[in-house]
Amino acid sequence: WFFDAFSYLNVDLRPHWKDVLTVWVQFERSSNWVKKPSKNPRALPALFRPKELTHWISNCRYERKGAEPTFDATSLGPFIDQFWSWWTSMQPGWRPLDAGNKPAPITSYGSDWKVLSVCGKNGWLSVLACLKWWGLHVANVGDGKDRWLEALTDVLQMLRGVVQYHTTQKTT
Repeated sequence: WFFDAFSYLNVDLRPHWKDVLTVWVQFERSSNWVKKPSKNPRALPALFRPKELTHWISNCRYERKGAEPTFDATSLGPFIDQFWSWWTSMQPGWRPLDAGNKPAPITSYGSDWKVLSVCGKNGWLSVLACLKWWGLHVANVGDGKDRWLEALTDVLQMLRGVVQYHTTQKTT
């Protein structure tokens, strides 16, 4: 599963996209490339998940052509709002929200990573697919780059935290 998923996500979206993919590879490697954990199989929460992502998942993700959404001026805004609602809803309890009700900048990591510590097809792949679609829109249209970079940076910081957590768990 991983090779196909990586191939799907591996597009040229500068800056920082390759950093996100590199850290995601580290996370999946730390989970032994598990497709779906046999013990207590988990997925990222579906609550607030963007409808485009739900459609993509129900249509076999990257395995079937044509399930990937495209955005225009009227559809991108609602997608971004849904993405932030979903992303915010799965933040650990130790992470406060800012005045705009988004996750506040990270000053230090907490110890509870259960919600975000989901490997395989039902984990971070979904978050990264959303960022890929959004990033492709930015690359093609040039609209909304700052908002995309804000989301990308936040996701990268949290993914690094999950990798750090996994590394710590394996050594203790």
